[in-house]
Order: sequence, then C-alpha cells, then structure tokens
Amino acid sequence: MAHRPRRNLYQLINRNRWATYLFIGLFSLILALIGYTLGHLFHWGIGTYALFALFIILYNTILYYNSDRLALAVNR
Repeated sequence: MAHRPRRNLYQLINRNRWATYLFIGLFSLILALIGYTLGHLFHWGIGTYALFALFIILYNTILYYNSDRLALAVNR
C-alpha cells in the first residue's frame, strides 16, 4: 500500500487559503446570479445589480475577516 507524502504546516495553510478563495469566489458568483435573475425577472433595473454587488463585497469582507471567530463559535 502506497503512502501519501506528508505535508508540512505551510503546505496545509496554503491549501486551505486557496480553498477559502475558491469558496468565496463561487459563493459570490452564486449571489451575483441570484441578483441578476431577480433584477431581470422583476425588471428592477440597474439599482438591483449595484445593491447585490455592494452586498457581495460587504458579505465577503465580513466573512473573510471574521471566519476564525465564526469557526470557533460553531465548535465552541
């Protein structure tokens, strides 16, 4: 049975950092698609897109800087 090579702490941190960026990017894309769909279906205009863009930027900023506290709060 072949063993996987062990990763050091810095490799694990780098992998988690890229996973976080991927998650934030995909979730932002989903929110942008929801905003676009709602704006298009209800004919709310360009203000809807700007509002969703502002929400996405604010949400990602709060999520990125408070993710450690959120993880600790969930796990007690």
